[in-house]
Amino acid sequence: FGSPEPHGPTRVRARDLNIGIELCTFLGTFLIDYQEGYIKFDVEVRESEIRKNNLIVIGGPGVNIIAEKINNKLPIRFAKKVNGRYLGIYSEFSKRFYEEETQGIVEKFRNPYNKSKWVLLIAGKRYSGTRAAILSLIKHLKDVCKGNKYNKSISAHVIEGIDTDYDGIIDDAIILE
Repeated sequence: FGSPEPHGPTRVRARDLNIGIELCTFLGTFLIDYQEGYIKFDVEVRESEIRKNNLIVIGGPGVNIIAEKINNKLPIRFAKKVNGRYLGIYSEFSKRFYEEETQGIVEKFRNPYNKSKWVLLIAGKRYSGTRAAILSLIKHLKDVCKGNKYNKSISAHVIEGIDTDYDGIIDDAIILE
């Protein structure tokens, strides 16, 4: 998780902890055992841990320093940085730029620092985009595990959050690509 305390060059605060807890609860149903120290804020993760572990990174490069380190290595990534803020998501597959705040990404890829490990990045342009990305995993896991519609061999998706009950809160998600 990105830390809720100001950090990084833009001194941002992540605010996706509550929806991240929902994801942890969902993922916990798949665990056989639990070891203390699985869940950390980005500022608590040491370089050696990035290299030796599989990672689930929640939050985009504006609020999560691990996401910042790996962002430019991804086929779907946050792009157009202005004054330290990312303006959208760019897909190398579709050559499209996504700008809505309700959009996010779910991407599974080899850890660029240790190819024997994996990284799952779940992030949004803003909080609502991260919420949409997490909800896509919780509600549409089978579809998210499939490859991108432009390249079936790569599990990387652009997600858009939707408010199905018109209460102003993202409560479901669709896969745009």
